Amino acid sequence: MAVDMSDPAIMEAYTEVRKAGEVDWMTIEYADSKRKGFKLSQKGTGGVAACLATLPENAVRFGYIRVEYHQDAEGEVGNRTKFVFFSWTPEKTPVMEKAKVTVHTPAVRDIIRDASIAIQASDAIELSVEEINKKLSKSNY
Repeated sequence: MAVDMSDPAIMEAYTEVRKAGEVDWMTIEYADSKRKGFKLSQKGTGGVAACLATLPENAVRFGYIRVEYHQDAEGEVGNRTKFVFFSWTPEKTPVMEKAKVTVHTPAVRDIIRDASIAIQASDAIELSVEEINKKLSKSNY
């Protein structure tokens, strides 16, 4: 099943998040009710909290966030930039839309490639800073 990822705003936003500029998150959504393609939903600043505030309670989103991760490895303390990919499928999402997420995730990941971790979330707690940091601490990337 071919998925339309041709919206140039998706790649532009992805590039902005990857750079060390102001934009530090982005989300994409289905372009129409047929769910055969995606468009940029939003992008912005403010990190995880700002991104979470934009997520709907009844629709799928895919997202990408740049985070500053504080790592203490063998006595060395330092901040590292990490990238988080997520799929958002809240409980109130229509069943058919939820079903398409598994099929469409590979196409989205062909565009949004570089991520330290990937999270499948249905609740905001799963995308909290604390949960992201727990997952990053277990990641070697």
